[in-house]
Amino acid sequence: MIGTGSSAILLIPVVVDQAADLFAFQRTPNFNLFARNEVTAAEYKAWWKANYPTLRRSMQLLHAFKDLMIERVSLGCACPISAARMSTA
Repeated sequence: MIGTGSSAILLIPVVVDQAADLFAFQRTPNFNLFARNEVTAAEYKAWWKANYPTLRRSMQLLHAFKDLMIERVSLGCACPISAARMSTA
């Protein structure tokens, strides 16, 4: 098996019981958690549906702001992060 990402985490335990040998190759170690998906409460779904236009617009504005900051930094424009803070990283 090549890789140990999300699909491999689900597949390896099944394959290892059926295969004589199993080799898993990965480039770098990673960190994964099981999703622990649960049934979504009806009230929660209703809240999301009722507020979806506002939530969607908020995410669009957030991404637009992020893109603007990335563009400003790449152009060398002033941004909220001071040069002194950037040089200590």
